[in-house]
Amino acid sequence: MGRDLIAPNSRLIVEFVGMPGSGKSTISHAFAEELRNRGHEVLEPIWDNFRLVSERDRRLSKIRIAAQETLGFRRHAFEGMRSLLGTSQSRLAAYPSMALNWFYIAGLSREAARQSVVTVFDQGVLQALWSVAYGNDALQSMSIDEWASRAGERLPPGSVAVFVDADEPTLRARLATRDESQGRIDAAMAGSEQEFDLAIEKGFAALDFVERAAGHLQREGRLRIERVDSGSSDPESLARQLVEILYQGDEW
Repeated sequence: MGRDLIAPNSRLIVEFVGMPGSGKSTISHAFAEELRNRGHEVLEPIWDNFRLVSERDRRLSKIRIAAQETLGFRRHAFEGMRSLLGTSQSRLAAYPSMALNWFYIAGLSREAARQSVVTVFDQGVLQALWSVAYGNDALQSMSIDEWASRAGERLPPGSVAVFVDADEPTLRARLATRDESQGRIDAAMAGSEQEFDLAIEKGFAALDFVERAAGHLQREGRLRIERVDSGSSDPESLARQLVEILYQGDEW
């Protein structure tokens, strides 16, 4: 029998993970709204940053938070940078932007761990790991144990990862309707069909890597994994179903 498991002043991080076009941002926002409707205080740092401020302010915010994380937690920053530099990114210019994004997300996650509220990420630590894996031309060289450790450093025990599933035809249809390029897979649509096919293939391979790293953390008892199929229902219904599923546990 379900019961309210998030008491006042409770602390929880919920991250949605999935391929571009899977609907993770839409579903995560609906999930946050459902929690608010049930009386919970909810923060959405990525959603708010990307939708409520200007592009210039977003960039400055990312730089500030990433710098604070790097300078304030130097050992973790050094280990994270060493892991990033150990990957074989397809473009040299990818390393600075990837490091900025990694430490920005790390800083937000660390701050969320201090908050006595529910924090919902539509792009969090595991999605940042997807970006690293997607850009790596030698994905097989990335260590599951190493990157699970890097992610685990930034996810407090008891965090929840919601993997948003979508099949390839659904992804292709959704990506084709986007008004502007939002990422590397979107940009691949401007190329040949073969280039887009390769981008989708790389995306799923990177997601498989992230799922294995998340599974490592779940086996250690540090992370709870749930799944939703974005093609099975509308975002609001999926959000309600997910809240009910999580309410059934012993604790969040």
